[in-house]
Amino acid sequence: PITGVALQSLWTLLHSHEVALDLQQEPGAIRELVDAVTHCRFEATDPASDEAVLALILQVLLACVRNPAGRLLGDDGVCEVVQTCYRIGHQPGKK
Repeated sequence: PITGVALQSLWTLLHSHEVALDLQQEPGAIRELVDAVTHCRFEATDPASDEAVLALILQVLLACVRNPAGRLLGDDGVCEVVQTCYRIGHQPGKK
């Protein structure tokens, strides 16, 4: 559950107007955040908890793109977000 709590905290920060302004002043921050979330790994334990963490990863990535600083991601950053979302949606065992 620690990964889920960390992702929830990131999601909350990304929806803060003050953080949005800070991210725009530091262009590398949003790229590093996207990189960290797209490479997020966690120990699979309970299918329900695992689904919740994967959903939070998707929500945080969406918040990064929607954030005013998201325009600083560039093509590679947006492509990385889309590829991660696709991988999560097409994992083995998904219907």
